[in-house]
Amino acid sequence: MQTQAYYANMRKPTGRPKKEDVARRLEHILEVAETLFVQVGYQATSIDTIARAAGISKKTIYGKFGSKSGLFVAIVQRVTARLVGPGLPLEDDLPLFEGLVLRAEMILRATHDPGAINLNILTFREGRLFPELSRSIAAASDDAYRRPVEAYLACCARRGLIMEADYAFVAQSFLVMLTFDTVIAEARGEVHAMSVAEQRAHAHRISTFFARALQQSDLPSVHETGSGPTAAVRSAPILKSSR
Repeated sequence: MQTQAYYANMRKPTGRPKKEDVARRLEHILEVAETLFVQVGYQATSIDTIARAAGISKKTIYGKFGSKSGLFVAIVQRVTARLVGPGLPLEDDLPLFEGLVLRAEMILRATHDPGAINLNILTFREGRLFPELSRSIAAASDDAYRRPVEAYLACCARRGLIMEADYAFVAQSFLVMLTFDTVIAEARGEVHAMSVAEQRAHAHRISTFFARALQQSDLPSVHETGSGPTAAVRSAPILKSSR
């Protein structure tokens, strides 16, 4: 982490701040805030504390993020962007099983990142008092994982690889089965470590199950299951974040 003195000096530019300096300052604020939220707790960490630790003014934080919850949303978005990069591919020419394995391994790598795990543990610990934490995690998970998998399944249907189905529900179920053990551990405040080899084996098991199910002719259609994921499946937190 950069020193407070360095960033304090950045507050006194002789002219208009350079883009790289602004970006570096925002990155520093997010890094400091994430560390404090994880180590001290969301409730126990005030904007005053973050401003002092980052060597900036409260006005800067409010001006950029609006509120403490806005700052947390930015942290989650930053972590997600770092973990998934350009995102899961929405389509490709791979066979169904290989395409599912590719996406499963990407999701498992992201959700086993220590930073992601820390944010999820924080959300389980304080989400009842601060529901905006859970909403931020759920929204990021939806954008980073569920929607791309749903789009991929729709692409596979257009290619004639699978039958018609409620792809949003299938995508969410895919995520829940992939991350179930890790999510349960996080709810207990624990870390469920999985080696790269274990992640690969788990990705193959889950992808095999879904590839076989999606190619069965008796799979229920979207009209039979409803318009989207059930509330029960949607409630499972799926994200995870940074180192």
